[in-house]
Formats: sequence, structure tokens, C-alpha cells
Amino acid sequence: MKKIKKTRKPKKMNTLKSHASIHIIYWITNVLFWVFSAAALFGIIMAIAILFNSFGNDLNLHVGLPTSFNVIEKGQLSIGESHTYVRLIEASGKINFVETPPQLRIIYSIFMFLIVGISYYLFLMFKRFVKNVYKGIAFNKSNIQLLKKISYGIVIFWVMLTTYTLIQYFIIARHLQFNSIEMSGNIEFYPWILIVALFLWVLSHIFMHGSQLEEEANLTI
Repeated sequence: MKKIKKTRKPKKMNTLKSHASIHIIYWITNVLFWVFSAAALFGIIMAIAILFNSFGNDLNLHVGLPTSFNVIEKGQLSIGESHTYVRLIEASGKINFVETPPQLRIIYSIFMFLIVGISYYLFLMFKRFVKNVYKGIAFNKSNIQLLKKISYGIVIFWVMLTTYTLIQYFIIARHLQFNSIEMSGNIEFYPWILIVALFLWVLSHIFMHGSQLEEEANLTI
């Protein structure tokens, strides 16, 4: 007699039991998200104020330089009774505009909008990912899409940050003149951000493959 192969309806994906660590991560993420939301709102308000010059001549921006600068400063290292003379040859830091030029005011306000916006989007996607894991659902299509969105968002964040760095370097850093220091020309391009984006993108495809294998296993006996 011929055997009949039976199929059954795919069962719902088993949810994972939430451990104490998942609960802690979930609540910490929620608290940090709302704190960041408040900070982002403040940042947007500040960006609007800077764009429309609400501070007038009282605006004194502190901006981090995108490049290191060469200095020749002598100092002394004291360890116990031993004293060693040292020289500071390279450093990094911020500059303060006593009166911010209008062109720079517009550039900084626009990039504040962009950076705050993409940062909020990334935090929101991560919050949704953690929420799914908290509910016990980890390896599903929703989380796969969230991981992809986060990885693409990180790449966009890197593009914005790199563009901002290059603009600062070519418009500001190259034209700065000081008596005792000079710009080194070494620009930071933040490659580690792309590594994080690549890792999350690869992880999303691993999750996708695992999800497909589980669906195939549920469809057959």
C-alpha cells in the first residue's frame, strides 16, 4: 500500500523565554530612548535657533576639529623620584567661535538636523528590535528587517558624519592660523562605523537563513 505523505500547517514560531538580562536591557533601552528623545528635541530647538540667528552675536559655538594638530610643548613626567622630560607633538581638541560666521551657522544647523534625525531613527529601530526580543520573538522577518534598517541607517550616518568632517576640514581647519600650532592633515574617517554596519547586515542574513530553515522544518514531517 502506498504511503501518503502528510503535511501540516506551519506552526507559529516558538517564542523564547525572557531572561532577567532581557528584562534589564528592555527597560534600560526604554529609559535611554526617552532621555535621548528629550535631548533630540532640545537639539532640534537649538538647531532652529542657530539657523535663524536667535542668539545674535552672543552665539559662541564650541566645535570639535576633524583633524589633529602639531604642537611643540615641553613637559615633565614624574613617577616616584624619577623625572622624565617629554614633548607634546600631536593633539586634538575644539575651537570656540567668538562670533560665528553666518555661513558656518547655516552649515552647523543643517547638520544638527540631519545627525539628530538619523540618530533618532537608529535608536527607534533598535528599541523595536529589543521589544521583539523582550516579547520572546527573535528569529522572525520583522527583526530581520529591523536589523537591515539599522545597518543601512548606520551607513547613512557614516556618510553624513564623513561629509561633515570633510566640510569642517576644507572650510575651517585648513584656514586656521595659530602662532604655535599647525594642522597635521590627518582626518578621521571612522571606519569602525562601517564595520558595525557590515556586522549587522551579515547578522540579518544569518537570521534570514535560520528563519527559512525553521519554516521548512515546520512544513514537513
